[in-house]
Amino acid sequence: MSVTPIYPEVLWAQRSNEDIPEKNVIYLSILCQDTTEPKIELSATTLTFSASGDNEDLENPRPYAVTIEFFAEIDPDQSKYSVSGRGVTFVIRKKQPQAEFWPRLTKEKAKYHYIKTDFNKWVDEDEQEEEDEQPDQAAMGGMPGGMPGASGFDMSQLAGMGGMGGMPGMEGMGGMPGGMEGFDMSKLAQMAGMDGMDLSKLAGGAEGADDADEEDDEDDEDDEQLP
Repeated sequence: MSVTPIYPEVLWAQRSNEDIPEKNVIYLSILCQDTTEPKIELSATTLTFSASGDNEDLENPRPYAVTIEFFAEIDPDQSKYSVSGRGVTFVIRKKQPQAEFWPRLTKEKAKYHYIKTDFNKWVDEDEQEEEDEQPDQAAMGGMPGGMPGASGFDMSQLAGMGGMGGMPGMEGMGGMPGGMEGFDMSKLAQMAGMDGMDLSKLAGGAEGADDADEEDDEDDEDDEQLP
């Protein structure tokens, strides 16, 4: 007795570019949990998939099977796929580079209830270049881009400032558990940030503030000696 296979859910999205072949691709996912012994055949016109899987009939699980005839030819040699516990994910290269999107995934203009748009990967045709121009967040430094300077901040200067002239030692600051003693300023120096900031000037400014405090103290003593 033959068992009628189940159509797995198929999600797809696409990109197109008439100059760069690598950007003419179909992103396609076949969703079926815990598939075993998947059989995949990818030709210039057709994708054929079948596999055993864990579905509602646990005693006699029905196999998954689907065949997709593409709208236009693809390049099997430049296409790839990976199998996981959720199914199979494909990146399929279109054979003919072109600026326009395919109007649909399949050759026949029909409604397939198991084929759906992958909105997590889909972009509109006129928004592709905007997506490509977005900066690589992983390559950005740790400091927000709007902060002035980012690369030349010498934390060793800060480490050598100590109490900064007349300022009380930082280890005595209230509300900071355990004080600041033992704080490794070299770790802070590894952070990207604060290009061009001369901490020696900052230290000098702090010492100047200390001198001003001493002058104020001397003025107070002179006032006390006046008759």
